[in-house]
Amino acid sequence: EVLSFPVEVQDGRNLQISWQRGDDPQLVADTFAAQHGIQPDEVATIRDFVRYAEGVCPTKPAPADAQEEAPKEESPNEEAPKEEESQVRACAAPGCSYQATWHKSHCCNGCAAGKGHGPACERKE
Repeated sequence: EVLSFPVEVQDGRNLQISWQRGDDPQLVADTFAAQHGIQPDEVATIRDFVRYAEGVCPTKPAPADAQEEAPKEESPNEEAPKEEESQVRACAAPGCSYQATWHKSHCCNGCAAGKGHGPACERKE
């Protein structure tokens, strides 16, 4: 399973980090930093984010082997979940346990600026 997240590095670039679930977080961080010319002092933050993201992102269920469940009939009153609601994105700030809902990489602008959670933070875990 590939995990992929938007990240903003100290120089202001918006990048995308991707790795296979279970990859070594230090190797993921070192490789990402080398590919994008990121300063060595940011590698520990990247590594910590990879560890955090793996912990908060649910794993996908394994595909059924021989037997598949019959498709569930939807009730006419039930709405299918919206795609954006079903995607869980962890806040890119190390140590933050909230989800990035409306912000591209963080749970809110306050967290993105390192100033704590702002008034628009949904605080969704």
